[in-house]
Amino acid sequence: MKNDWTERVRLLLRDEWQIGPEERLLLAVSGGRDSRVLLHLMLQLGQACAIAHVNYGLRGAASDLDEAFVRSLAESAGLPFHLHRANPTDFKSNLQAKARALRYRWFEELCAAQAYAAIVTAHHQQDQAETVLMALLRGRGSKAVAGMQAKSGLRLRPLLEVSATELAAYAAAHSLQWVEDSSNATSTYDRNYLRNEVKPLLDKRFPGWEGLVARQADHAQQFQALLDEKIAYYHPLVVEEREHDWHFWKLAPLAGMPYADLLLGAFAADYALQQHEREALIALQHLPRGKALDTLEWLVWRTAEGFAWQRKSAEASPVHLLIPAPGSYVFPRGTIDLREGTEFSDAWELFDADLLKFPLVLRQWQPGDRLQPQGMRGSKKLSDLFNTHQMSPYQKQKQLLLCDAEHILWVVGLRRSIFAPVTAQTKRLLAIKLAYD
Repeated sequence: MKNDWTERVRLLLRDEWQIGPEERLLLAVSGGRDSRVLLHLMLQLGQACAIAHVNYGLRGAASDLDEAFVRSLAESAGLPFHLHRANPTDFKSNLQAKARALRYRWFEELCAAQAYAAIVTAHHQQDQAETVLMALLRGRGSKAVAGMQAKSGLRLRPLLEVSATELAAYAAAHSLQWVEDSSNATSTYDRNYLRNEVKPLLDKRFPGWEGLVARQADHAQQFQALLDEKIAYYHPLVVEEREHDWHFWKLAPLAGMPYADLLLGAFAADYALQQHEREALIALQHLPRGKALDTLEWLVWRTAEGFAWQRKSAEASPVHLLIPAPGSYVFPRGTIDLREGTEFSDAWELFDADLLKFPLVLRQWQPGDRLQPQGMRGSKKLSDLFNTHQMSPYQKQKQLLLCDAEHILWVVGLRRSIFAPVTAQTKRLLAIKLAYD
C-alpha cells in the first residue's frame, strides 16, 4: 500500500490503537460518500467488521432507498447488517441532537450485545473544522472547542485527519458509488449553513483553513489534557455534592490562582450552563455574600465559603409534624423524642412541662418567622439570626422549628425562645431530642 493517508490510517489502527484485523468493528454507514470510503478501506485492510445503519424515516422513500443501498453493500461484502428504524415523530424538535443521541445509544447497545470492539465513524477533517467553529460560535467550553477526538471510549474516528478532497479522490480512484442525502443541500441546520454558505467564502479567502482549524483542535486537546490534570486535583477540594440536589463550592483552594477562572468554568461544565451563565458564575465570586445567579436548572448563591447550588426541581422533604403529647415521633428526616423525667444528658433540650401547651408542631422555617430569644428584648427575625450565624441557603432550608399554637419555642440546635424555660420554680421537666437519619 502506498505511503499516503490510507497507510496512516492502517498504522493508526494497528500500531497506535493496537487493533488486530481479527477484532470485529462496528462501522456506522449512512450510505454517503464518507462512510462508503470508510467501508471500502476497512475491507482493503482486511478488518473484521459489521455494518450499522439508522433509517430515521425523515425523507420518506429516499430514506428507504438509502437503507436498501447500505443493505446491498453489506450483502455483497458478506458482512453482518444491523438496522434501526426510528420513529420520525421523535425528532420534531432539536432533530440533529436527538438523532445523534439515538444512534450512538443504539451503537453502544449493539457493541455490548454482539461483542464488537469499537464503533467506527467516518468523521473527517472538514467535520472536525465545522465542529470547532460551531463550538466557538455557540460559546461552548474548552472541551467542545477542542473538537472530536480520534479515539474516545468505544468511538473511533480514523479519518479525522483526512481531508474531504482526499476522500473524494479515493472514491473516484476506486469507482465507488454512494447515495446523496438531499437534506444536505439545504441550509436550515447550522452545520449545513456553515458548509453551504460560509465554507465557500472561507475556501476563497483562506485556502486550507480546514486543516489549520483541525490542527488547532489537536493543540486544544493537548491543552485540555493538561487542564484535566488540574481539574482532577482541584475538583474534590472545591466541589462537594450533598443530597444530589445541593452542591457546594469552596473557593479558598483557588484563591490567588492565575487560572482560577478557567477552573471555575471547567467545573461548571457539569451543570449545563450557557456561555453567559458561565461568565456570570465567574463574576459571582467577586460579589458580596447573598448575591445569586438564576440559571435554567440551578439557583446559585454567593456564600461566605463560595457557592451554594440548589437544583430548581429539588423540593425539600416537607416537615410539618403534629405532636399531641410526649412520646416518640417520626418525621421525613429523622425522629423526635419527648420525655418527662428528672435527669437527662446534655443531648436533650429541657423545657418546663407545665408551661408547654400541646399540641406542639415541628416544622420548617418560613420567611417572616420571628423569635423572642432568651436574654433579649423584643423579637428577632429568624432570617437575621441565620445571617448572623452565616448560614447557607441549604442550612436555612433544612432548619427546623418547634412551636406551640402561639410561639416559636426552639430554633432546633441553634436558639431557644423565652417561652417555657427551666427555672427554680419548675416542677416537671420535658426533655426533647432530635435524631436525624
